[in-house]
Amino acid sequence: PRGGGGARYGDVVGLESKYGEWDDDRMAMFAQVAYAVRDFEGGNSTSEAVDMREVFELLCRLRSNVCAVTDADLRIRGVGLYVCASLANHDCRPSAVASFEGTRLQLRAARDLREGDEVTVSYVDVADTRSGRARALLSRFLFECRCSRCGGDGAGGQEALDDCVKVGLRCPSDRGC
Repeated sequence: PRGGGGARYGDVVGLESKYGEWDDDRMAMFAQVAYAVRDFEGGNSTSEAVDMREVFELLCRLRSNVCAVTDADLRIRGVGLYVCASLANHDCRPSAVASFEGTRLQLRAARDLREGDEVTVSYVDVADTRSGRARALLSRFLFECRCSRCGGDGAGGQEALDDCVKVGLRCPSDRGC
């Protein structure tokens, strides 16, 4: 929706849910929340019966599409659902980056774009190693990245060298340096 008017339920229902693809622990957590919603709504005698499958799928959609809201220093301040931004695909060399002014999300071009170029964002920290990005994408978004940086054309030597440098520069302490 334009103008910051917020998403409507129909917009959210149209998002990807990955229903049935989550691991058993995550599905159990979704079920617990769905039952809590049912029990909460059940206390309202004027409400219609809660469709458990609909609540469950909505939770899957939310989990698949919410993003962290960050401040200027990239500290997480909360989470938000931005339907239009949720339509952008992932790439480890994104064509756009998300930034926030308060809770208002803006996608800004990370490079020159031509008409017809796909607007992509990175769902994970692009500064992480290839294996770190892969783990984060698989656990959070349930897919293996096949972008040019990870597994497609151009992946290989330089990325492996960059990963070695990143690992070598990490602080050895779990508590930070």
